[in-house]
Amino acid sequence: MATESMMDIDLGPLTWVKPEIDQALARGLESLGSFYSNPEDQSALRLAQSHLHQVTGALQIVGLEGVIQFAEEIERQVDHLGGLNAAELGPAVAAIDKAARALGAYLEDLVGGMPAVPLRLFKEYEGLQRVRGVQEASPTDLFFPDLGQRPPRSDSVMSMPASKMPAHLVRCRRQFQQGLLNWLRGDAAGLAIMRQAVQAIEDAQAVPTQRAFWWSVGGLIEGVASSLIGSTLPAKMAAARVDLQIRRLIEGSGKVADRLRREILYFLASAPEGGEIAPRLAQVQKLYRLHELLPAPDTVEEAEWTRLQPLLRDIRDLLGQAKDAWLKFTSGRKDHLQPLRQSLAGLREKGEALRQAPLQELFAALSYAVDSMVARGATEASEGLAVEFATALLLAENALEGYRHLSSDFPRQVQAMAQRLQAAALDLPAPEETTSIALLDDIARRAQERMLLAQVAREIQTNLRQIEQVLDAFFRDHEKRGDLAGLPTPIRQVEGALRILGLDRANQLLELCGQEIEALAVPDSPIDQGRLESLAESLSALGFYIEAVEQQRPDAERLIEPMLRRHLGLPEEVRAVEEEGPEETVESALRGQRSQLTPLIDAIQQQPEDSTARAELRQQL
Repeated sequence: MATESMMDIDLGPLTWVKPEIDQALARGLESLGSFYSNPEDQSALRLAQSHLHQVTGALQIVGLEGVIQFAEEIERQVDHLGGLNAAELGPAVAAIDKAARALGAYLEDLVGGMPAVPLRLFKEYEGLQRVRGVQEASPTDLFFPDLGQRPPRSDSVMSMPASKMPAHLVRCRRQFQQGLLNWLRGDAAGLAIMRQAVQAIEDAQAVPTQRAFWWSVGGLIEGVASSLIGSTLPAKMAAARVDLQIRRLIEGSGKVADRLRREILYFLASAPEGGEIAPRLAQVQKLYRLHELLPAPDTVEEAEWTRLQPLLRDIRDLLGQAKDAWLKFTSGRKDHLQPLRQSLAGLREKGEALRQAPLQELFAALSYAVDSMVARGATEASEGLAVEFATALLLAENALEGYRHLSSDFPRQVQAMAQRLQAAALDLPAPEETTSIALLDDIARRAQERMLLAQVAREIQTNLRQIEQVLDAFFRDHEKRGDLAGLPTPIRQVEGALRILGLDRANQLLELCGQEIEALAVPDSPIDQGRLESLAESLSALGFYIEAVEQQRPDAERLIEPMLRRHLGLPEEVRAVEEEGPEETVESALRGQRSQLTPLIDAIQQQPEDSTARAELRQQL
């Protein structure tokens, strides 16, 4: 079964359910602590089980495969607690607590922009399994590459009649087994024989999904032959499982278990770059983006990272408040100067607790810039200060998102940013030595883009509110139809702003709404309550859409697409079906069989004397 790429997940659903996940994790750990304090209190254990099950359910909605496996392991460990004695309970509860907190931190990183790499949780996963008695945890449990990828077409693919396929596969298996036996005896030349056999099997596969598996097996053997993958016991066991897969192929089943496919790809992910000495290995690594699925080395230890999570969350919240207050202040709303100064004071206080000197310096520089502006009697920020302040806020935001992997250049960047802020606050040009830092220039450009986006978005929202207010008054009192004649002006202003931002789909929806409003403005034109509600929903969706665009949410288009399709008279959008059809694997076949058996079992339980249902069940089995 093809899985969604862990690198390309849609964070929209996770963003929506994360508050519920955080709450369920917190309550689950609280109930777990109550149970540990009083093991006789089974109600506390049941509460912990319920809350942690909610976490797993929410993750299943989002579809984060490796993280779901991790959450399910936490659940299994909690279910295991009831049968433990006092000596065993402490380590088990500690492992669960550590794993649950690591899960919360991992999800926080995902929302903050870190890549989805479930293997970052393997240390905690291994700890859970060890407490449960599993001595050798497998990294493959948390390794989920996109199995839907297809290898490039090969000129060596042969067209073979079905009648000749069994004999061909039997010959290939004999050849593979001979090479495997030689390799196991220490003769590396056996790998070349195995490689030839696997290539012959690959060439005989007409279905791309099946050929992809044998293509990746070729990369594994090539990696071992070039010493990029060690001739270890796990590698030899994987080769033995490949032999069993050839037997299944001879027996008529081309289906390959997802687990085996992931195991083979994990070997390749763990190997160095294939390069010229192992071109097939390099091709597989590139196609499946395997190295992106391995965790990068952490600059912050796990225990320290767990401790910092609540503090970092508070700092992110304060930084968000400071950004909002600054945008409003630079838009002319002077009453937001005091909330801005309060947020900056909070950042300085929390920054000291964080014990991260460059961030402390950055927060202090932000406060200094505002204090200097006020001390000079300025009632508004200069253009230079507006840009530098927004750049500093964005630099802080980036640092918090990647806090665990801060660049060694970060202190130098902060020092230069502080000097630029200080100069801007005094209406002086930026020091020459600070103008050659490429990253700050890039952040400054992005900050200016965000400022423009925020300004245009505010203008759009103001006009949308005006349009909605006039329409709402008309909906309540149809005698106010004449007020609709004034709406084309704000509609045109919004259309112009949407064009500036390149939001064509939103502009199309607004144009359709404008046409309906023009029709309603015609005296004595019929009023359809359903159309009025649809119009109100569309304008409301546009408002939410603009907020999502301003927040740079990747799923923003989803907010207006249903309304646009409704106005255009199009059916609801459905997921396209691949021409090739769904790939059938061992897992999908078992799910299909289970779905067929469940109604029969239910029927027999309700009517045990039903001989027809029993006969059909025996036939299905």
